[in-house]
Amino acid sequence: MKCNGWDTPSADGIVLTQRVSAYPILDKASFLAEFDRTYECTSPETDFLWCAMVNTVLAIGCRVIPGSNEEQICNLFTNALNLFAKVAFAFSTLRKVQTLTLMVRTQVLADQEQD
Repeated sequence: MKCNGWDTPSADGIVLTQRVSAYPILDKASFLAEFDRTYECTSPETDFLWCAMVNTVLAIGCRVIPGSNEEQICNLFTNALNLFAKVAFAFSTLRKVQTLTLMVRTQVLADQEQD
């Protein structure tokens, strides 16, 4: 199981929009470097925090692209939420805090769009 269902992801293109960005929470250079290095070989079994973070960042980025596939956005965020219990009960690390913060931000954005 991959971190998400995309065959050819582009984290840089997806999450670097002007309206919404994950980068006030993450270090852009570090995130993109790790994304490029680990995307094909990481699974929830080997690094659930990273997979939850990647899915959440991609969901945030997709949400602001006009005409985005809502089902794909929901699938990305659902992938992240499926790992929530593991993330919440993991040892406290910066990545854990960043992942949980991004998950909350994604939900807040979704709620604002529905209002």
